[in-house]
Amino acid sequence: MTRRFVFVFQFAMIIIIATTSCGTHTKMPIAYPYNVSIVPNYDDPQNWAALPFLKDNADSISAAFEGDVNEDLCDVFFLYPTSFTEERFRSVSNSAIDDTVINSKTDNSSILYQASVFNGVGRIYAPRYRQAHIYRYYDKGPNQLPAFELAYQDVKRSFLKYLRDWNNGRPIVIAAHSQGTTHAVRLVKEMMDGHELGNKIIYMYLIGMPVKKREFKEIRPCESDSSSNCFYSWRTFRKGYTNDYTNINETGIHVTNPVDINNSSGWTGPSLKREAILWKFNVAYKNAHSTRVMGDMLWISRPRFKGGIVGVFIKNYHAGDINLFYGDIRNDIRKRLKLVLQGN
Repeated sequence: MTRRFVFVFQFAMIIIIATTSCGTHTKMPIAYPYNVSIVPNYDDPQNWAALPFLKDNADSISAAFEGDVNEDLCDVFFLYPTSFTEERFRSVSNSAIDDTVINSKTDNSSILYQASVFNGVGRIYAPRYRQAHIYRYYDKGPNQLPAFELAYQDVKRSFLKYLRDWNNGRPIVIAAHSQGTTHAVRLVKEMMDGHELGNKIIYMYLIGMPVKKREFKEIRPCESDSSSNCFYSWRTFRKGYTNDYTNINETGIHVTNPVDINNSSGWTGPSLKREAILWKFNVAYKNAHSTRVMGDMLWISRPRFKGGIVGVFIKNYHAGDINLFYGDIRNDIRKRLKLVLQGN
C-alpha cells in the first residue's frame, strides 16, 4: 500500500465516515496512554462492538428501511475496518482494546453505517480487536507482521468464542471491510476453506481489499444469482481511475458488481441502483451512479446526491465501499438467503 493511497484513504475516511458519527468524540490525548498488551476477554460483552442480545449500533435501522423486518435467517460475523488512523500515533503498532475513543469511533462509523446493512437478515456479532494502525499497511519494517498477527489472533479467538457458545448450528455470513477483510481472508483459509465448517458459511463479503479468484482451495467467487458458499469482493473507484496498485487489465482478482452480480463486464445504469447511506444515517440516495467491473476495480460514475462534494473531489471511494451500496447489499443478501435457506 503506497503512501499516496494512505493519504487518499484517510481523507476519504474524514469526509465519508468520520463526519457521520452520531456522537461527539473526546479529543485524544497527545500520548497514547493505554496498555496494548491487554488481551481481550471475549466472555466480556464490552469486548464486542455488536452482539444480538445487547442494544448496539448494528441494530439501527435507517428511516429509509423502516418497513424492514428482521427475518433471522443467519448469523453475521462482521469484522470492521481500521479506525486507528491518526498520523501522530503511526509509531504505535496496535490499538488497545480499552481505547474508548477508538471504540466510539468504530461504533459510530463502521458498526452503524456498515454492520447495520445486515440486520434485516440475522444476528450480528462484531468483535473488538487490537487493530493494526493504518500505517502498518505500508510499513516494511519489523513491526508490520507482528501488528497484523496480534490483531488476527484477537479475531480468531473471538470467532472461536462465537462458534463455541452462540452459533448452535446456525448458517453463517462472514462480512468484512478493509483491515477486517485482511483478517477474514486468513480466517477463512485456516478454519473454513476445505474444512467442514465451510459448509455452514453461506456467503462471505470480503470487501475493500483485492481478493484473488483462486484465493481459496475450494471456496469460489459468487458469480450468479444461484451461487452460495461463495464470496463477494470489490474496491470502489471513480470511472477512469488508475494507480500503481490497480490494473484495468487484471483478470486474476475477483470483482463483484453489487448492483447486478450477473453483469461482469458492462455498465449497470443508475436506474437499478438502490439506496446509498452516507453522512446522515436516516437519509438515503437512490440512483446515484452507474457501476461496472473494470479489471481489479469496481468503477462508478461520479455520485450525484445532495451535498455531493465528495463525488467531485474524491476518486478513491474505499471508505464508501459498503455505504455506497447499502441498499443493494441489504436487498441482495435477503433475497439470496431466502432462496438458499427457505427454497423460495
